Amino acid sequence: MSELFRLEGRSQRGKATLILTESHVVVEPDEGFRTEIDDELAKGREGAEKAPGVIGWVVGKAMHMATRAVEKAFSPHPLQEVDLVLRHDRLQLRLGALQILSELEVDPTEAFLFESKFRDAKKALERR
Repeated sequence: MSELFRLEGRSQRGKATLILTESHVVVEPDEGFRTEIDDELAKGREGAEKAPGVIGWVVGKAMHMATRAVEKAFSPHPLQEVDLVLRHDRLQLRLGALQILSELEVDPTEAFLFESKFRDAKKALERR
């Protein structure tokens, strides 16, 4: 996978970099962003362990699903499964059924270039 473009932005949780390749998009959170998410997941797992009986089991299952969703969100995503919406300096990214980064604040010029390269790469894949 050769890198085509990088776009940095900021969400409510912190900074993230979108990395576009010929066939995938990768969301790479900065250390603070990732730490915040990991801390919240750890608190949830701790709560599940302390909860009694069935409630603990249900919360534990929910935390397991949330952990898997985060792992999936920060892994490479095939372009066919990715959709993005750019509104000037705001970008929304959907990764299949998963919508992370509900809104990423970006540099408008850089975002326009990213979107253009994203659309071109996606079209190239469809032609194959």
